[in-house]
Parts: sequence; C-alpha cells; structure tokens
Amino acid sequence: QFLNDRTYVGFYEATIKDFELPEVLGLGIALQATPRLMVGVDYKYISYSKEFKQFKTILAHGSDPKINFLTGSDTIAATLPLNWNDQEVFAVGLEYQLDGGHVLRAGFNHGDNMIEDNSMLPLLPAITEDHVSVGWGYAYDNWEFDVAWEHAFVNSVRRSLHTSQEELDDRDLAESKFTAIQDFIYMGASYKF
Repeated sequence: QFLNDRTYVGFYEATIKDFELPEVLGLGIALQATPRLMVGVDYKYISYSKEFKQFKTILAHGSDPKINFLTGSDTIAATLPLNWNDQEVFAVGLEYQLDGGHVLRAGFNHGDNMIEDNSMLPLLPAITEDHVSVGWGYAYDNWEFDVAWEHAFVNSVRRSLHTSQEELDDRDLAESKFTAIQDFIYMGASYKF
C-alpha cells in the first residue's frame, strides 16, 4: 500500500538465520535453613559476545509490489550488528513448605544490560536488569502443580549514534530511547513415575 504519497507498507515472512543460544556457566547452592525454609543462591556467566555478534534474518514473500520493485525481489536478506557483551547474573530464591503439600516460592535476580547503547534494536529490547518472582506449588501423590509470576522492572536505554564506519549507521534510531518492562506467567504440571 502507498500511504500519504511517501510511505510503503509490506508484509513479509521472517526467518532468523544462524541463531544459537549462548554458552552458560552456572554455579548454585541451596541450604535448608529450617525444616520448612530453603534458601538458594545462583551465579551465571552467559557468553553472549560469542553468539550474539550479528542478527541475520531473511524477509520473504513481500506483499507490496512497489517495495519488491525497489528492492529487486520479494525477498530481503539483512544482517544487523549486535555486539552484545557477556553477562553475569546473580540470583537468590526462597522456598517455604506449608502444610498439606503446598509450597511458596520467591526470588530476585540481577544481570547487567548486555546490549551496547549503540546496538539497540527495537526487535531485541532485552534490556531489563532486575527481576522478581513469586510462585506456588502443590504436590499430591505423584503429581506436582506449579504456578509462578515473574516481573522485570522497567529499564530504559538511549541509543547513541554509531561512530564506526564498519557498523550500521542508522540515523533513524540515533538518540532514540528504548524502554522495556516484562511480565511472565508460568504454569506447569509433572507426574513422577
């Protein structure tokens, strides 16, 4: 579609290429502080700098013939620089046993933002740093049911202009501000044989 005599709108099927999860080194300890209370502490080192240097995607089957004409195809291959840093994550958790097979859980973790301010992309706003979680579990015979809520507190990053000629100099995003806040709900059921 052509809007306001200068804007093209197209729809594509996006495929992420060569995506791999980073290596993670973790160390944790749990202590039974009282018969009902367990305390856990974790440390993780996540090697983002190795796997998250670039973001490669293929946009295929573009729907707008005007965009296809301008690009010479209905498929666009894009490689964007990420240059993420490695990350250290520190976490602490509590688990309290109630009567009747019920358990309450709570936790907190902190990990510094691993994205350089000049590499921020709206597609990957992974800038949250502090998280809290609460949960409830119930065990009955061989069954166990769990529900949890995780909240990542709001964090903002202002993107600076790229200075290296080798990097993408995206002036449309320069000096833009990214803000992220996240909430997750987890539910699970397991059966022990």
